[in-house]
Amino acid sequence: MAKKNVRQNLSRLFEKLAFEIIENFETINSRARLYRVFSYKQILERRRAAGMLYVVRNKGVVFCNADGTESHSTPGAVSSPGVETNIRPAPSKKKKKSTASVGLSANPKGEIVSDAGGTDSKDLQTVASALNRYWTVDEAAALQLLRDCRRVRADAKADEIAFFVREKLEMARSNRNIINPTGLVLATVPQLFAGSSFDEFRRRLEYQATLAADEEERRQQQQRELEIWLAQERDHFESIVNDHSRGQEERDHAEKSLRQSARWNQ
Repeated sequence: MAKKNVRQNLSRLFEKLAFEIIENFETINSRARLYRVFSYKQILERRRAAGMLYVVRNKGVVFCNADGTESHSTPGAVSSPGVETNIRPAPSKKKKKSTASVGLSANPKGEIVSDAGGTDSKDLQTVASALNRYWTVDEAAALQLLRDCRRVRADAKADEIAFFVREKLEMARSNRNIINPTGLVLATVPQLFAGSSFDEFRRRLEYQATLAADEEERRQQQQRELEIWLAQERDHFESIVNDHSRGQEERDHAEKSLRQSARWNQ
């Protein structure tokens, strides 16, 4: 990457609160600039603390207020809990306004919301649960995956995303050459929602769901028939036990059968 592009990218990442500078470079002592790079979760916490909850897109990401106007927050003044920021780069360039909206964001309460304003917390929980099956992953990674998959296919369901996540994690678990399972998931799962192959996958899932529903209905019908038969048997044996005109041996046998029937019902 060209040095000019590196500088531009560093400037943008700083504006997005991805890192901070804790020591500047010294030419005399040949000492390089020292950065502190934050985790995904810390970045989101820093943005929330700075009031950077909304963005617009126009050949890039620009943070803004809820009404779409330019945000005047000062990113360099924000720090993670327990961490002091001693050095701060120069103020960022003035941002351009735009009317294009982003997919998922956070409301003032910190809840994940969709374009239409509906809460997607259940979808996020489903995807996060799949990502954390074998390795601990920040919820921010689940949000990114959910957003990226729905950029490829707007109607991507959380259950479908979770299915592909589990499939990729199983592959990563059995392949020792894969050292970053989360990166593999984030890079490959969104691609699976593109093209006609996903349409075929969704049709297969719907067919399997239909078969499963039919099997469940058959099982429930068998259970109902069994319960009816057991009730009839119980009534039959109770009538024998209560019928004193019958022999003692027959009544004892009926009482024993009642006890067995009670154990079956348990």
